[in-house]
Amino acid sequence: MSRNDNANFGVGRIGGAGNVGLYSESSTAKYELGERLELHDGRVFRYCNFDAAVTVGKLVGADQSTGAADEISDGTIATGGAGSSVVTLTASGSSGPPEDFQGVSANDYAGSYLHITDGAGEGYTYRIKSNGAASSDAVEFTLYDPIVTALSSGATDWAISASRYNNCHVTDATQGTIVDPFPTGVTMISVTSGYFAWVQTKGQATCLADGTITEGNRLTVSDGTNGSVQLKDAETEVEVGHALTTVATTEYAPIMLTLE
Repeated sequence: MSRNDNANFGVGRIGGAGNVGLYSESSTAKYELGERLELHDGRVFRYCNFDAAVTVGKLVGADQSTGAADEISDGTIATGGAGSSVVTLTASGSSGPPEDFQGVSANDYAGSYLHITDGAGEGYTYRIKSNGAASSDAVEFTLYDPIVTALSSGATDWAISASRYNNCHVTDATQGTIVDPFPTGVTMISVTSGYFAWVQTKGQATCLADGTITEGNRLTVSDGTNGSVQLKDAETEVEVGHALTTVATTEYAPIMLTLE
């Protein structure tokens, strides 16, 4: 192989084990969600699950309404002792998402993070390995690591942030019924709903343009067209990178992604 050959799956590859190509999808997971693949040219990709069909070159984010929960103050906590990897949390009183753990199914929170925000055990972060279905606003969570400082019912505040790599779909410009303010990356191919595929998070990429994209300018998640990027026009917008060349609206813009 010459030094100019494409070595995406040879020398210079870090992660991914070479089992699934960048332009492939599968109905079953081949890696852990969030598996990181870095190539010798600086591009970085993450392995994601999709809860809706997405076409190529679209900006996607994880559905926060499925894998997250707003802070609960002094809530009911069971089996959350030090050294245990299992804790049962009750979300009664939460304004969402989701409200009072309504409709939570098994493993909706797999890969999410439990944050102890105040009181007993405060300051710790635990990654969630799995969860059971909700029962009377209570959900049992299994953590990857044992609890360090015991959690206490009525004396511990907690919140859950969603995995960036589970339940992905196009970013919602209206931020309406789909809550996904945090972009994960750009699709490499069109992906089937329920399937798994790589999403690019860093380096040269191609993404749908909302409005004229001008070379060198900073880009953000579009607030006008789902799954696209636009020129930054407000400091509150989430940046995703900068434009590498100038293209017209509805075309696909060469961009430098900076989401890693």
